[in-house]
Amino acid sequence: MIIGVLPRTFHFAPAEPADFWMSLHATNPCDRRRSCHNLYGVARLRDGVSIDAASANVAAIAAALEQQYPESNRGQGSTIAPLVDVIVGNVRPVLIVLMAGAGLLLMLAAVNVASLLLVRSESRRREMAVRAALGASNVRLLIQFVTEATVLVGAATVLAVTAGYWAIEYLTKLIPANIAARMPYITELGLNGRTLGFALAVAGIAIVVFAATPLFRLSLAETRQGLVEGGRGSAGLNWQRLGSKLVVVEIASAIVLLVGAGLLGKSLYRLLHVDIGLQADHLATITVTVPDSRYSTDEHVTALANRLIDRLTVLPGVQSAGLSSKRPLAGGNTMWIRVAGREYHGEHNEVHYREVTPGYFTTLQTRLIRGRYFGDDEDASKPPVVIINQTLARKYFPGDDPLTHQLLYAFHPTADGRHWRR
Repeated sequence: MIIGVLPRTFHFAPAEPADFWMSLHATNPCDRRRSCHNLYGVARLRDGVSIDAASANVAAIAAALEQQYPESNRGQGSTIAPLVDVIVGNVRPVLIVLMAGAGLLLMLAAVNVASLLLVRSESRRREMAVRAALGASNVRLLIQFVTEATVLVGAATVLAVTAGYWAIEYLTKLIPANIAARMPYITELGLNGRTLGFALAVAGIAIVVFAATPLFRLSLAETRQGLVEGGRGSAGLNWQRLGSKLVVVEIASAIVLLVGAGLLGKSLYRLLHVDIGLQADHLATITVTVPDSRYSTDEHVTALANRLIDRLTVLPGVQSAGLSSKRPLAGGNTMWIRVAGREYHGEHNEVHYREVTPGYFTTLQTRLIRGRYFGDDEDASKPPVVIINQTLARKYFPGDDPLTHQLLYAFHPTADGRHWRR
């Protein structure tokens, strides 16, 4: 029964995109097992309660649970973070750097235009002198300069806002749908009241700067001197020195922007060339969901997996196929492990795990450092084996050969010997 309808814009970003919500009930084994930590709490703090106070409270609860349930909660702490940090992460410093770069670029453009206006005002000295001699006051000259600056800045603002709107529309379409689903805040990108207000504020400041620059250059006393043919005086030399200093500011700002862009490009290049241990080219993934009523046993699931692999591998253009309980590079379920032959004192060694078919690693073209891949005959009749990553090998087998050891791989650290895997 449907009991409510949420607004179209509702989206809880930390969770997967959902079309409907159900009340939480213990319907699967993981929900009824204390060692399965698969739930996240969301809380609204009361007025006056700080994050630190709430963290201390939850830490005390976690400590009490560890004392009450040492087998499942040993070493399990707690973390409280503002929801905005969970959604956008540590993006604030990046945004500040980008805004600083944009501000520096704006300042560079403003200095450039101001320099051009200074040069242009030098050629208009005689014109302004004639206007002053005919009775034009500083206020009248200011109105003229404000009008000219308004036309200049207004045209630039319209072009900038239009170009920014189309650029945002284009760039947001480049974001993959699965990533955009976790970023609901990008739906507010574009023209809005705050954006237009900021643009108008910048335009107003630019009008003041561009109108005041030639006005200060062509003061009333200096415009009278401009009636004298060829008269420059010391004031002209002073403004030439100011112009040269503005050029220095421009060059320094351009160098800062160039170095920043180079570092950003280098970081992006390294990010795109991180060795993830597999070849991501020409890979496609699909998600298959089956009813538990029809596939309730391991035999049924294994038979279905074999049929899927057989049908996928005969499709045109498919070189190989494999199945996994979780998508590649995505976070998965966790399991407890112990190392055979080592003393156990209740340590909580929790690792991510996933179940895969033999063709999984060859399909991903994963680089194998040592050992072997799973074989096609690796079924329940053979001794159970596992493949570990290098991080686990370095953590639990420093200076040792992990291929000579066995792991207890189970939901509970005191499970029997049937769960030992080589």
